[in-house]
Amino acid sequence: MRKRSVQPGDTSMQKGNVTKLQRIGARSGADLEAELGFQPGRLRNGYLFLVLIQPLTAVDFDFAGITLRSGGRLGNPAATKAEDELRRHVSEQMRLEYGIATYIEMKERALGSISATGPNRIIKILPSIRNDPGMSPRDQYPPGGGGLQWTLLNPCKFLVALEVTATGFAKAQGASWRIGPGSSYEERHQINAYLERVA
Repeated sequence: MRKRSVQPGDTSMQKGNVTKLQRIGARSGADLEAELGFQPGRLRNGYLFLVLIQPLTAVDFDFAGITLRSGGRLGNPAATKAEDELRRHVSEQMRLEYGIATYIEMKERALGSISATGPNRIIKILPSIRNDPGMSPRDQYPPGGGGLQWTLLNPCKFLVALEVTATGFAKAQGASWRIGPGSSYEERHQINAYLERVA
């Protein structure tokens, strides 16, 4: 029996890079690609908006700078995965500069900047087109637009809030809106309001 695909209302355990809702909101796939650092066309087949629904602790994440830092690493993305992994992670650099104790204190303070609902909640975009291990990191994950990003180290519980289709519709349980080019201000406002409150 084939496994059912993930749908709005489901929960999903995820780790990796995340940002705040206020940075991305109800934007087109192309805008999100440029903001988050996905190669052009990565979201063309659709994507999911996931919202964090569990409390975080300082051990759950590392700072990853901003989305200009592809993969949360210093410098530009490299041509090969092996070369790319030689780039120092932002968190490693911070620990060297500030020391472990201060770095942990900084993470604990940062937890006060996020909320369970509202524009400061943690959000993750999950593309339908998954990571291609054969593609150059330089091509697959170019520098993004400069929004805050954290790296979740442990799988954390997210709610699948929206499914965005390849045709540009954002689908929730019992609701659907156009998103991106051609969508109205009211539709984008409704999507943002929904993403802020859904839990």
